[in-house]
Order: sequence, then structure tokens, then C-alpha cells
Amino acid sequence: MRGKTKRAASMALALLLLLALLPAGAAAGYVIAGGECGENVTWTLDSDGVLTITGIGEITSHPWMGDYSGDITEVVISYGVKGIGDGAFIYCSAITSVTIPGSVKYIGQRAFAKCLSLTGATIPAGVTSIGPGAFESCISLAEVTIPNGATTIGDGAFYGCFALTEAAIPASVTSIGYIAFEQCTALTGFSVDKNNPAYKDVDGVLFNKSGTELIQYPAARGGAYTIPAGVTTVADAAFAYAASLTEATVPNGVTKLGGVAFYQCPSLTRVNLGSSVESIGDHAFDYCAALRDVYYAGSEADWAAVAMETGNDELLNATMHFITPLKITKQPADYIGAAGTKAVFTVEARGDGLTYQWFIKNPTAAKFSKSSVTKASYTVTLTADNSGRQLYCVVTDQYGSSVQTNTVSMTMKEAAFDAPVLKSASAGTNGITVTWNAVSGATTYRVYRKTGSGGWTALKDVTGTGYTDTAVTGGTTYTYTVKAYNGSAWSGFDAKGVSATAKDVFGAPVLKSASAGTNGITVSWNAVSGATQYRVYRKTGSGGWTGLKDVTGTSYTDTAVTSGTTYTYTVKAYNGSAWSGFDSKGVSATAKDAFGAPVLKSASAGTNGITVSWNAVSGATQYRVYRKTGSGGWTGLKDVTGTSYTDTAVTGGTTYTYTVKAYNGSAWSGFDAKGVSATAKDIFGAPVLKSASAGTNGITVTWNAVSGATQYRVYRRTGSGGWTGLKDVTGTSYTDAAVTSGTTYTYTVKAYNGSAWSGFDAGGISATAK
Repeated sequence: MRGKTKRAASMALALLLLLALLPAGAAAGYVIAGGECGENVTWTLDSDGVLTITGIGEITSHPWMGDYSGDITEVVISYGVKGIGDGAFIYCSAITSVTIPGSVKYIGQRAFAKCLSLTGATIPAGVTSIGPGAFESCISLAEVTIPNGATTIGDGAFYGCFALTEAAIPASVTSIGYIAFEQCTALTGFSVDKNNPAYKDVDGVLFNKSGTELIQYPAARGGAYTIPAGVTTVADAAFAYAASLTEATVPNGVTKLGGVAFYQCPSLTRVNLGSSVESIGDHAFDYCAALRDVYYAGSEADWAAVAMETGNDELLNATMHFITPLKITKQPADYIGAAGTKAVFTVEARGDGLTYQWFIKNPTAAKFSKSSVTKASYTVTLTADNSGRQLYCVVTDQYGSSVQTNTVSMTMKEAAFDAPVLKSASAGTNGITVTWNAVSGATTYRVYRKTGSGGWTALKDVTGTGYTDTAVTGGTTYTYTVKAYNGSAWSGFDAKGVSATAKDVFGAPVLKSASAGTNGITVSWNAVSGATQYRVYRKTGSGGWTGLKDVTGTSYTDTAVTSGTTYTYTVKAYNGSAWSGFDSKGVSATAKDAFGAPVLKSASAGTNGITVSWNAVSGATQYRVYRKTGSGGWTGLKDVTGTSYTDTAVTGGTTYTYTVKAYNGSAWSGFDAKGVSATAKDIFGAPVLKSASAGTNGITVTWNAVSGATQYRVYRRTGSGGWTGLKDVTGTSYTDAAVTSGTTYTYTVKAYNGSAWSGFDAGGISATAK
């Protein structure tokens, strides 16, 4: 009891000392605790619950845990902090927002676990690793941005994030850990960048890149789901906690269902399993209480050979249906005969109580007939008509759900009649005309076209022996062929065909110039007789042409250009019914800056920060100042109307580089990529400590006066703990009466000049209380 009383007294005294630091009438926002949380990293917590972390190292400890973890509502990590260590903010249940700067490279294991009030997190581009359990059980986390640059998402990184609705996986991620998104019960889908080398999504479901492993099904999806063909493995916990999943179809090809694959799927009533399944992992169907039917595409002996691990009682207690393959034979393999000749399919059925439906498929997929299962076989006759028709049989269970489909094909070729003999293909001003000889008995002809080595495309059915193709492009060579039809069958065709090169319907525009100005690039051309409008095209480098604009004049200014980039332009003319050809070479120009970039004059460090200055730019209405440190990227600081700016948010001893862009009301200028640099000074000198001496009334610390200082703040720590502010004084000494005999205390001091605090002696001076 004595120790507790002493601790309570110390806390009360510390609170009184902190309150003494407040100016009269202050209500909030003052520092209540602080110290070190890593090498070269410090923290402060203010009375509003804002935890601010600054420095140039990594967060390796979390001294705010315990006494303050429930008080933190916002975390602000300053630029310069390089990493967020394991468990940094675990159990900080009141945190609602976090600011993570671009300097952070990793988020450690369980760094934000159990942050129950955190609703969103934007992870910056610099982070490459999201540690195991990093956001575990952040039950309010509805949105998270994973940057392109992150390579690893650790085991259980977002486990139990009940509010998370979508997971976007960038191209850089090559490792997603075990149960990384398990128990994300609001998750409706995954979206994987198409350039990701390790993963892909198919209709919002996460797979490995080759599509052989189904990794994660979004838990909020409901209804029936069929695993796509090509999958061989269903990963551990792939469907776990999919509460609305009612039916799952595992096709032939899948050999393994991982552990807890369908764990806690309470609405799952039916599972269809291919006969290729070799093993089912532990607890794969545990807590699937509604499961009543399993349809297995194999025999009872095959099922007995499946390796079944423990915890699958719900699967084993369901009603098993063994579906053995149908036998469908065809006779003959292919058939050629006169129109109306019949051929036969024979299907061997089984008397197992299921229902068969017979269909004819291709070209119309129309339903053919239905039959019950009572017959030992079923015979279908088809008429030869040159279609590659298929017979297929759909087998359904007592619930009307499909359990098996069998298909067999036969090409029913009719004895042909003569193919049309092609005469010519000739190009004119209205297109290309193809002609052929008449075929005896033909009622219709079908004209086909192709370009180069491509395939044939049907154009038109006609009754005459000629056809003009008007949908051609000048300069392109087209090849044509023709089939004849006699009312019941199509003839063969001349596979070589006849060819012609299309003429321009009218002349292509003659390009005059492309010239770059302050408002973009202007391209001009000569007028084309008969043209009603023109279409302007653009490309960069060896890329393809892109249509920009349809205009009626003979020039166009492209304002959507980037300075320093070379663009090539061409133009087509239109006469109301057809487009002309175009100059495939085009004309080119390199875009200029809308106006000149500011010329930087200097960057100079003073007692109030670093001042950067530049020459005025004609026409500029404002300027934007940018800053960077080292080889980092530029960060916008401020928009100003003058030609100088003082950056007060600097740290003594750090070198900063600055550059400036100008704005003229409609566009930004370029900038000096090299910039100008200066090394920040301390605002003014840190106090020089003189002594710390223990007396009967406490420990007295003294220091030299600092020129310009209006007051001083005294800090104290014990051992390797963090600094705690004690008192603001105007003199150059202070006696600390709140000490315990035998305890060694270390002191340091900052000076204040009315607008900024000085640095401080990090080593401090020490004395042992009497």
C-alpha cells in the first residue's frame, strides 16, 4: 500500500507540474508525456490524444503502452521515421486515424493489431513490407491502400478486419502470407493489377498467376460458386467464414483441398466433388452444419481412397451420391452423304434414379428432347447438313441441380456441289468489286473477305454474281472468295481467292506543318476538295495513331501536350460518306513549356529557417515551392505570389534542396531539376549546462544564459527513459524538489526566444538526490 501511495503522489505531482506549464486559460493541446521510442526517434502525447513521433530512425519501443494506450486517438508520424516496429500501437483501441509518411519502409508484426477504432489506412509508396498481423482485428478498418512497391503481405496481416470490403493488390506484391485476409467477412472481392507476376483475380477471387491454386474466396460473396477449370489446389482457409456460400463445385483437375478450406461456411448445403480429389485437409468442412449432400464424380471405392484428415465430420455425415460416367458412342465417326442422310448416336444410361435431359448443340444449341432414365440406351438420328453438331446430356439430381454433362460430336457433311469460279476483284472510286461465275442449282451466294494472312470474314449474302465492298481503306489489299448455297447445303470455296488494293475515295490531306508554341502544338494541312470535315490523329514514338478531334477547318491546336515530348500528327478527310487515306509519316514537333521555368537565385539558412528566392517570370500569377532531402522526391510546400519563401519547418544540421514552378492562370511551367540547397541552422544556440548539485531541498541545475532567450524549459529523466518537461523559468537555474533519496536524475534545458525553441544537450547532467 505504501508503494501505491508513493506512486499516486508522484503522478499527482507530475500532473501539477504539467498544468503549471500551461498559460492561463488554456484548455487543450498541451503535452502530457513524451520521450524516446527508438534511436534518434522521440514521441510526445498531447491532451487531445494526438501522439506525434519525430526523428530519423525506426520506432523500436512503445513506452506509451499501458498508462496512455487508451488515450491515443490519432497518430502522426513525421517524415524521416524509417520503420514502424513490432507491436508499436497494439491495443491502442481509441486510435481513429494514422498518418504514415513516405519515409517509412516497413510496418512490423502486429504494429496496429487490435486498433479497434481505426477506420482507414493509407500505406505510403515507400513501404515494402507489411508484417504478420500488422492490422489484425482492426474491426472498423473499411479501407486500406496497399502501395505499388510493397512486396510482402505477412501472415494474418488483415485477419479479422470485419469492415474491409475490397482488397486491391498492386503489381509489386509477390508474397501474400497465410490467412492474410481471413475473417474479412465484409470482403466482396480482390482486384489484382494485371502486371502482377505472382497473383491474379478471376471475378474477384484470388488465384496464383498460373491459375492452378485458388488462394482466397471473398467471404462476403454468397450463393453457388464453381471453381474454374485448371485449378489443382484449393489453399488452406480459401473459403473460410464465407457465411452466405450455399453450394461449391470442385471440378475434375483439383487434387487437394487444404486445411480449413471451407471452415465456418454455415449456409453450405451441397458440395460437388470431381473424382480427381486425392486429399482433404484437417477441419476442411468443420462447422458446415447445413451440409446435406455431396456429389462425387467417382465410385465408392474411389471415395474410400481419398486421404481424409480429422475434423471433417460434417462432410462424412452428409448424404453421398456417387456419379459414374455416362458412355456415349457415335456411329459412324464422320459421315458424308446426300442431303437428308441420317446418322445415329447411342447413349448408354444407368438406372440410378437421376433425370437425363438430351440436347442437340451447334449451331443453334436448341433443346432436342427429354428422356427418363428407364431406358438402357437412347438413340438419336441427325440429318446431314454440314454442321458440326453435338449431342450432349445433362444429368440432374432430385433438387434439379446439374451433376454431370457428357458431350459427343459428329460432323455431318453433305455431298457438295461445285464451288463458284472467281472471275476478278477490281478497285474503283466507290470500293472493290468482286465477280464470279454462276453455279447450277445455287439460290444464294455468300461473299467472304480477308486481309493478309488473317481468317475469312463473311460480308454479305447476295443472289447475283457480283458484289461491291465499299467498307475499304485506301492503300489496303483485300482478298475475296465466295460460297454457293442450293437451299439445303453450302458448296466449297476457292481458298486462294482474288485480291485488289483499295483506292482512296478522294485524296488524303497534304500536311503543311506542326509547330510548338506557348499554348500547345498547332498542326495544319491543305484543304481537300469535297471534304466536309477532317479527323486529326496523334502518336508518340513508334506507338499507334490516336484520334484527337474532328474539325471543319485546316488546322488544329493540341493543348494536351507535355513539354519536351515529341508528337507526330496526321489527318484524314471525310466527304459525308467515306474517309480518305492519310500521310502515314506525319509531321512532328516537340512541345514547349507554356512559359519559362523560374530561375533560382539562392537558398540561405538563417535563424528563422531557410529562405529560397528566384527571379520573377513574366505572366506568372503565383509560384509553387518544392523541397526535398537527399535523393528523395520533391514535395510541394507552399503557393506564393512573391519571389521568395522562408521554410521554417527545418531541422538544424539537415540539408534541404528547393525548386519552384510558375503558374499563369491556366498552366504550370517547368522547373529547375537541380534546385538550390542550404543546410539549416539551429534557430538559436542550445543552453550550455553548468552543474547539477544535490542538497537537502532537492537537486539544483544551472546553465549559461542564451542571447535572445525569454524563457527556459527544464527536462528530467531517470536511467534510459525519455525526457519529461518539469518547469518553464526565466532565470538560469531551477531546483527540483520532487526527488527521491538515492535516485539519480539527469537534466537538460531548452531556450525559447518568443517564436521557437532551441536545441538541447542530449547527454544532460546528473546528480543523485540526498
